Amino acid sequence: QASSAYHEGGGAMPREVSGPMPRGRAEAGAMEQLADQPHPKRRLSRKAPPCSTGAAPTETAAEGREERCSKRRCGGSSSSSSSATSAMAVVQRIIEHHKCPITQQLLVDPVMADDGHIYERRALESWLATRRSSPTTNRPMGCLVVPALSSRQTINELVEEGMVDRETLKIFFSERGRIRATRTSLPGPDLDGAKKDFEKSIDLADTEAQRRLAEFQLGAVKWLQEGAALSRHVANASSGFSAELRSWMLEFGDAARAAVA
Repeated sequence: QASSAYHEGGGAMPREVSGPMPRGRAEAGAMEQLADQPHPKRRLSRKAPPCSTGAAPTETAAEGREERCSKRRCGGSSSSSSSATSAMAVVQRIIEHHKCPITQQLLVDPVMADDGHIYERRALESWLATRRSSPTTNRPMGCLVVPALSSRQTINELVEEGMVDRETLKIFFSERGRIRATRTSLPGPDLDGAKKDFEKSIDLADTEAQRRLAEFQLGAVKWLQEGAALSRHVANASSGFSAELRSWMLEFGDAARAAVA
């Protein structure tokens, strides 16, 4: 009945297909489904692009290491420069603390006074010759002075290491040479030290007058050295006249002092 009714409507009855789908249509459907999905290899290539071969990666790594090393070197250089600046600032403060409150010059023969402050010996002696007060506090002060050995050692090291400016060095060597050449307390004058100081004064002289003064002082020290050597030679050669010769040399020194005056 269904078949006759369908025929009466003018249509053809569709045939029912039993069994598996033809092979060609099945493969075509599967290919269409695979085409709609992203390919596994394409997904992999997007996530991890292939690395190029050759020397480029090695050069890039080397450049990176060089850049990091350069940054470390630059950082170290900056740190060293900052440390050097800080060290020089400390040295300058030490120099300022070792200047005489009276002369405002670097100490050469430092002594500690009763007020606990350190002064240049000759400047303090001149001060105490007319007054009995502290040059720093203006309070009453006695005449007792004690050599400031630690300060002297610190100053000498700063000078010998070249930590002091040229003008200060020039004044320092001239004054220290004078003190060494004229020291009358034990162990007596340091003529060799005075000679070296005056030679440095000549090298540091800025004017002709300064140079001539240092040359004269150097000549006087050499003359005194020759006189002392001659006296020792004569004393050793004629021991019987040593006392008489010593007396005569002292008189000769007094005569030389009078001639200079």
